[in-house]
Amino acid sequence: VALKVHLSDASTHQPLSDATVEVFANHTPVARETSGNDGNIFVRFPYRLGDLLVITATKRGYVPNSAPWKPARLPVFSSLSLDLLPERAATLMVYDDEVQIVSGYQGSRLQPWVQFQRRALSLPPNATYTNLTAFLTVTHSGQNTQHFPYLQGLGSNSTSRDRRFELTPVAAISVHLLGSDGAELHVSEPISVSFPLPADSGLKENDHIPAWRFDPKLGAWLKSSLGYVQREGGGQLILNYIAPQLGYWVAAMSPINTGPVVAKDISTYHTVFLLAILGGMGLILLFLLSLLLYYC
Repeated sequence: VALKVHLSDASTHQPLSDATVEVFANHTPVARETSGNDGNIFVRFPYRLGDLLVITATKRGYVPNSAPWKPARLPVFSSLSLDLLPERAATLMVYDDEVQIVSGYQGSRLQPWVQFQRRALSLPPNATYTNLTAFLTVTHSGQNTQHFPYLQGLGSNSTSRDRRFELTPVAAISVHLLGSDGAELHVSEPISVSFPLPADSGLKENDHIPAWRFDPKLGAWLKSSLGYVQREGGGQLILNYIAPQLGYWVAAMSPINTGPVVAKDISTYHTVFLLAILGGMGLILLFLLSLLLYYC
């Protein structure tokens, strides 16, 4: 099958050159090409009718984007377009004990921010903190989350087979640290992520919602942690979660888990656990009372 992919900047709508397009079949790359000056890429690959392919586009300085491709009939030729969202430069704050990446100006708790221990960051040889550039891009549902990779979650069922399902996003985040040569830096410890939620998020205080990490090698989102909702003094809802690394993240509900349902499940679990403890203590007291009555 021959497929034409046109890539453009989501802000300026200008064509993007030197971008890479990969075709994934069953989370395995089957084709890879680079765009020309006109933003076009022509890809050829074998295709079996009924298979779901994911077309993923990447370029340095942009959030990756992808789209599903599953024609009803076997085409001789097909084309699609993908817009790539530019990464947003962020404020980098390095302290004695920790590092913060803030979207916007420092000091406002209503700005998205990422934080991790300073010891978790290893600088390249002959590099200093002045050589680093931070990027933090946050979007909410209905606001450019369509410019993040196709929201297909990947999990395992009871038979250990992969299960695929679409995610319903609440917010998506891209956070990165780059060296002077443009190479991405990694951290060796978990990071803390916090950002304000829009009024129409559908979440409330103490709700929990899964956080998913995008794996570029699979072209899919993997469940990684659980976020929780807090209310600030001014009434603003804030979503917080712990992530194992920098990268691309989405807080999203799935057919398996939804935010409010997860919160209720956790509350129910805690209630049952406490009742079990109280019941056990009651049995112990009853046993001791029986012994006391027997010997007295």
